[in-house]
Amino acid sequence: MKSLQLPDSSHPILCVIDLTDGLLHELKWAIEEAKKHNCHISVLYPYRLNQERRNGLNIQSKKELDRMATTRFEDVAEGLLQESKISFDFRSEVGFVQDRIRQFTNKHDVAMLVMGKRMAMENTESLQELIGWLDVPVVMVPQGEPVA
Repeated sequence: MKSLQLPDSSHPILCVIDLTDGLLHELKWAIEEAKKHNCHISVLYPYRLNQERRNGLNIQSKKELDRMATTRFEDVAEGLLQESKISFDFRSEVGFVQDRIRQFTNKHDVAMLVMGKRMAMENTESLQELIGWLDVPVVMVPQGEPVA
């Protein structure tokens, strides 16, 4: 895997996930870059309440969905991050992917944006605008992308 030049490694890598099994590929990619540049990783799970209901989840409240997202993240990915000894934080937020990314990057400087290619392709127009607005490397990791 080729290493990217980060604008400022004192800023976190923002890794946007969708809590599918493919999220490990995005996280592995972000972890490798974080190790190379000694960066923190901020993991963001943006979701839409109506989307979760369509997927057959009977959600009583946003709080319940946030708790379920945190549990899913811990089950799938937290061990991977802890083993890597990389500092990280996880947050789940209601809203469109591009809006959550923009809000996060308005409040926090980031060194890089990492997200799955499938998620990026589902939000193509909005993502193109966001990529033009961001002034950091943007990495779209294909599902199943091998990680060194």
